[in-house]
Amino acid sequence: MSLPFRWTQKGEKRTQRSAFTTAASKIGMTFEQYMSHFDAGERWCGWHQTWEAKEIFYAQPKLSTGVSSICRAAYRERSHAAKRNTI
Repeated sequence: MSLPFRWTQKGEKRTQRSAFTTAASKIGMTFEQYMSHFDAGERWCGWHQTWEAKEIFYAQPKLSTGVSSICRAAYRERSHAAKRNTI
């Protein structure tokens, strides 16, 4: 699989494989396991800690995954929780 590179904040070249390998290790998976979910159209929701369909995430074209890190339902839950805590 030939993955394109992306530029890091420091301007250094970094492959997407490196980014996906890091993401996989953060959630305790191998690169191959992570990519099998990714190729199946699923993305990891950092709020729910589960794999969800890509369609329920907000689009973020600048990110290597192409979507936000938490699903739409998680944004709502986070917003409601913040409102309850500030009142």
